[in-house]
Amino acid sequence: MAGGDYASLTPVVPGAVPDSWGEDVRDSVILRFATAAARDAVLVGLGAGDEGLTVYLKDSDTRFYWDGAAWHNAAPRIVGAKYSTSDITSSGAEVALAAWAGGDATVAFVSGRAYELKLLCGGWNAGTAGQFFDNAVKIRKTVNSTAAQQLGSWRAAVGGGSSPIVAHTLICYVHNATAADIAASLGLTVTKSTGGNATLQGGRIIVTELGATARLSAAQLTAMDSIAIT
Repeated sequence: MAGGDYASLTPVVPGAVPDSWGEDVRDSVILRFATAAARDAVLVGLGAGDEGLTVYLKDSDTRFYWDGAAWHNAAPRIVGAKYSTSDITSSGAEVALAAWAGGDATVAFVSGRAYELKLLCGGWNAGTAGQFFDNAVKIRKTVNSTAAQQLGSWRAAVGGGSSPIVAHTLICYVHNATAADIAASLGLTVTKSTGGNATLQGGRIIVTELGATARLSAAQLTAMDSIAIT
């Protein structure tokens, strides 16, 4: 039937085609369902032999593939974003952003999946004008904390004195190796590393799901310098 989902399809003449007819069609196309629940109600009993099966979910406009054991998003997708409009300044010790101005309250890191965290921020240093210094910038698991798990760390080069603000794009990778999903509020901190007082201006964190860690080898996770969130 034109416009119908996979769940609405039946052989034109029941019993007049081989038993494998439905599976042959299923394995040759991208199946369309209204929701994940509708998909799971029809595609039952899947196993290793069904690896590669692909579906499209209309409610989220996303494609999922079956890897032989579970469903996974077929393409990287943004799963969380947060932003700050405040500056934070360190005269020596690590200082945390008190609160985000907006965005997702928490970001869900699903069990067995890997993520890219991209930080967009600006900074400067109160050191000697015309020189460059290092501001130590970190993403931590929890906002307004200098003790929560460190997920990303960088030494960001910035200008001193009246030098223009330096913009940075900083990227780190995280994977959830635990058996449970983890919700994190994510936080930003800055620490004076060299020069004068270190200031981190604003900040945007964009979290992109890369897919199942089963598709990434231990060597690849290591090469990505991926941190296991706990």
